[in-house]
Parts: sequence; structure tokens; C-alpha cells
Amino acid sequence: MSADPGLMATLFPEADFSLIAVVLGMPLLGAAVNGIWGKRLGKEAVRLMALTAVGVSFLAAVVTFLDLGSVGVDAHERRTLCLGHSYCSQVQRGRAL
Repeated sequence: MSADPGLMATLFPEADFSLIAVVLGMPLLGAAVNGIWGKRLGKEAVRLMALTAVGVSFLAAVVTFLDLGSVGVDAHERRTLCLGHSYCSQVQRGRAL
């Protein structure tokens, strides 16, 4: 299941990296708000801010991942990605070094 490419292209153009900025920026924003105004906001508000920031970041990361299916990858790049994934899998198992 992939996101609608027309909608994704409209919301996040190919040369615009705003979705990645959301993935990286939301937890930073949440940490800044909680760090600066945390005592004034109270425990429940701090918890809500942290969960919201991480949740929005997670959803943006999922959308980014689903959008990778619409990126055109040629045969050489696909082979390189597969070899890299295979190597990393082997290293995790302790077989390739």
C-alpha cells in the first residue's frame, strides 16, 4: 500500500525536504518547549507535548517510508541497495567482517 503520488507530490515536492525537517524537528521542538516551559506547563502538559512531538515525527517518518516506493530507482542502484542490505544483515549475524 503506497500513498497517493499526486497528493504526496503536491504536499511535498521532490526537491523540497520539508517532510524530513518535520521528522527531525518535531522531537527537537518538543524537547525545547518542555525544557523551557516544562515546570510552568505541568506534568500532564509536558507528557502530552512529548507524546505529540514524537507521534507526529513517527507519522511523518512512516509517510516518508511509504513515499520511497514512488522514487524511481534504476537497476544499478537497486543492486547496490540489495548488496548493502545483504552485507549489513551478515554483519549483524557476525558472519561478514
